[in-house]
Amino acid sequence: MRIKKYFKMYLLLPIIISLFTGCSALRNLKEDIKFSFYSQEKSKNLLKDKQVLNLYKKNFVSDKITSFNNERFLKKYGKTGLWLPYKFIKNIGGGVYFLTKYDSQKIPVLFIHGAGGTPLDWEYISRNLDNTKYQKIVVSYPSGIKLSYTVQIMEEKIQKLISKYNMDNLVIIAHSMGGLVAKSLIKELNTNKKIVNLFITLSTPWNGHLGASNTKELPYYIPSWDDMKKNSKFIKSLKDTAILKNVKHYLFFGYKGKTTIYGRDNDGTISLESQLSDYAQDAALRIFGFNDNHTSILSSRKVAKKINIILNDKL
Repeated sequence: MRIKKYFKMYLLLPIIISLFTGCSALRNLKEDIKFSFYSQEKSKNLLKDKQVLNLYKKNFVSDKITSFNNERFLKKYGKTGLWLPYKFIKNIGGGVYFLTKYDSQKIPVLFIHGAGGTPLDWEYISRNLDNTKYQKIVVSYPSGIKLSYTVQIMEEKIQKLISKYNMDNLVIIAHSMGGLVAKSLIKELNTNKKIVNLFITLSTPWNGHLGASNTKELPYYIPSWDDMKKNSKFIKSLKDTAILKNVKHYLFFGYKGKTTIYGRDNDGTISLESQLSDYAQDAALRIFGFNDNHTSILSSRKVAKKINIILNDKL
């Protein structure tokens, strides 16, 4: 009897909300019911995909100045972006942000976070870079959405910034899954004119993540996890060594891991086999290992120091 009572209340919820808040709230509720579990749907719905992509573009800003104190960068929103990407797109939005006013005398450095992350992941490394030399730029995006969508939107927004500010050089530093996004982005940005000359990746799963193939028991379906499967179309597209032709790629990996169901050699999240994939090593100019786990590598003094050395062209 109690179950029937709660079920009736659930059915009456739209009517109750409309009485108190008006028709607009009812429309929003219907939209939420229609889309909020977009990330759970395992069927391919091209119409819904198109609608989500259009909203993603609409709510993805660029050419904005902000700081790491931006509320949108809170860790909880990184989790929202992973598990409920549509909710993130609708309520938080994404964007490309300058951390200071643009200065053409500085070298632009773009930071791309990984799965479940936010620009706040880069606070330590960013603060250890010389503000007088580097134009720091961060990207915020829902990491649960299809990676091809994120690459498409980032490329469009960054190309506009390149055109507006006459940028002829861009450094990209990426963590974890962000490295996959970044490499695909470089392919697009460097198609007609070489813009990205230097590329640094931290703990990137070049061969994907074994966990992405074992998600049947999880309550949520994450679109980006399809891209993270070892033999996914997205991963295969990155194995083209020509993507990083004439681009200096420095590959950082962590090895302070733990024994998991996927093995012992890892950084606590990503296996060494994936971080040190053959095709990634072949494209890298130098490779550096650190006694850090998947998270601590972002706040490592040694990592920050090495990045500074590379940016100062000492390697």
